[in-house]
Amino acid sequence: MRLSLKTYLLFFIFLGIINRSVGQCGSTLNQGKYPSKAFEIVSILVDACDGSNEGQNEMIRIQIGKNSLNPSKFSVPNYVAGMANWGTNSSNPWRGVTNLTTSTKGKITYLNNTIKAKGNCGLLIGLNSTDLIPAYSNLIFITSESFSQTAQDFSDLNDTLYVIFQKSGNTAGHFANFGTAATRKLILTNNGISDTVIYDRSKLVNQAGARGADDGAVTDFEYNGTVAYANYGCRVPIPPFYIDAGTVLIKGCTVSVVQLNGTVIGSKCYRWINTNPQSGSLNDSTILNPKFTVKPGYKGVVKLFLVANGNCASRKDSVQFNISSSTTADFTIDSTNAPKFCFTDKSIGAVKTRWGFNHPSDIEKGPSKDFSEDPTAASGGICYIYKTVGNRFVCLIAEGSSGCKDTLCREIKVFLDAGKVDPVLCGGSSVIPLQGEKLGVNKILWKAESNDAGTFDDTTKLNAKFTVDPKYYGLVIKLYLMSVVSPELRDSVLFIYSPKPIANFSIDSTLKPNFCFVNLSQKASLYRWSFQGKNPTDIIVDSTVVKSNICFNYKDLGTYYVCLIAESGVVGCADTFCATLSYNQSIFLANVFTPGDKDGKNDEFRIPISGHEYFELKVFSRWGTMVFQSKDPLVMWNGQVENTGEVCSAGTYFYLLTYKFLNQDSKSLHGSVLLIR
Repeated sequence: MRLSLKTYLLFFIFLGIINRSVGQCGSTLNQGKYPSKAFEIVSILVDACDGSNEGQNEMIRIQIGKNSLNPSKFSVPNYVAGMANWGTNSSNPWRGVTNLTTSTKGKITYLNNTIKAKGNCGLLIGLNSTDLIPAYSNLIFITSESFSQTAQDFSDLNDTLYVIFQKSGNTAGHFANFGTAATRKLILTNNGISDTVIYDRSKLVNQAGARGADDGAVTDFEYNGTVAYANYGCRVPIPPFYIDAGTVLIKGCTVSVVQLNGTVIGSKCYRWINTNPQSGSLNDSTILNPKFTVKPGYKGVVKLFLVANGNCASRKDSVQFNISSSTTADFTIDSTNAPKFCFTDKSIGAVKTRWGFNHPSDIEKGPSKDFSEDPTAASGGICYIYKTVGNRFVCLIAEGSSGCKDTLCREIKVFLDAGKVDPVLCGGSSVIPLQGEKLGVNKILWKAESNDAGTFDDTTKLNAKFTVDPKYYGLVIKLYLMSVVSPELRDSVLFIYSPKPIANFSIDSTLKPNFCFVNLSQKASLYRWSFQGKNPTDIIVDSTVVKSNICFNYKDLGTYYVCLIAESGVVGCADTFCATLSYNQSIFLANVFTPGDKDGKNDEFRIPISGHEYFELKVFSRWGTMVFQSKDPLVMWNGQVENTGEVCSAGTYFYLLTYKFLNQDSKSLHGSVLLIR
């Protein structure tokens, strides 16, 4: 594409305007900033080039504040561990700033000639120790006047640098090169005012940009002490003046907006220039990443320049792309029957389209903007049924007659969740509330894996309620939430419902020490007993005892907590009931009984006793005839001779009781009992 003479003239006039405006940005080294105090250390060449003479070629770059400084006033404090290898007590004593010599003047002249030979405008100005360093200037402090003028390259310099030298004599390195993690501190003082910088030697980088040992390692510092690690090779410790207009990721198709990505190092003074305003416009020409809007209807080459100015030189780079016939990919989505989505092609200027329905990312934003075509796709419009949950992108490539392509992707989200139900529902209502969730699914349906497991109040609601059928109490129930359009798209929830058992029992102590327990529990199918607990929480389950009713013979006196665990048959669904049982030494002597009325009350003469180890009862008539004898307190006299013979008449009878409590002496008691008929 040819540019007219008028366009060229406009371009160079515009460049002139830019040069004048960016020239106000100041020094490229200061980037428009100046210290608020006397001076700031902004860079250290830690790993200088010159082999074993590294200690003579290290450099410190300093920015001067609003007042001039006397070079002879610079000094470093006494060395202590963790500081730069400089000053009293170190292998590099502070030797002071020296005056220029014929040798150092010649070296400065040599370096200025390399700058000039490369077409750059930088300038090195050497200073004596008695000269003044100008305010707002940039200074290089070289650690020895015996430095090598060929060790570091100054030829890219485009600014003015004042130079001072330490007196010769130090050959060892002043700054620790790459090594194990350890910080190093440099304190530099001038006339009582100090600046301190700290770096970590393990973070120094090589010329490839990775952490490691290499010539050229540099530490750059902000005024607040923040450190950055760089490696400019065997060069002066100044960021190179670099410009790159970047690239534009379009392949000949018309786009309405083009994203630019420029890079400028070593200057804050830059601007984008469009040499052909008829092609479009920039939203902001003073930033590195502006957007270029193509003018509607424009076709042809667009060439944009990125121009950056240093203190005495400017540089530029360009990016170029072609705008051809318009082809725009576009489509609409109909989700009426989701997860069946229908896509209608609305592309402009396309003669061919390609669809893809299951891309994990937005390829429109990727570098290739291309994909393998879905084999089920077709031109125009198409429907696709999603059978799995997840996020994916539907993408369309529209291709125009000129071969240009445009890609558009839109995200499709499909989500179906049956929610959560406690895996074991013990007690409470048998009506289970469900909490399903969905996205990208319009019509849903609840369904039980077993149709007779229960009923739904409404199978089409996400928050349906399911009533468990009693025959499924204690059984696993599985419910599905599924898409009506795509039944394969489903999620499930599992649970067991069981009514909560009610544990209860009564105690029959008639035959103590053989106590009997009558199980009164409800809604339980499994029972476990604990007979000998010492406190309410001491439940010692006899795993062999699972009967409904049971008796237990206590051999020792004491108070016991008897507990019954009633279970529904579902793990975790149980109830516990405990009662106190006291088995102590006791005896009760009755003086009357009524076997004649047969009312079931006091029909036998018995002597309840507990805590004994011997028992013998003898009953005599008033004439001394023995009518009953027993050594078992559970065998009671029913008013007949030996309980099976002649019925004894009403009257007074006499007894002799011999018994012995545990760990006590034997006792005998005499008494009478009245038999009433």
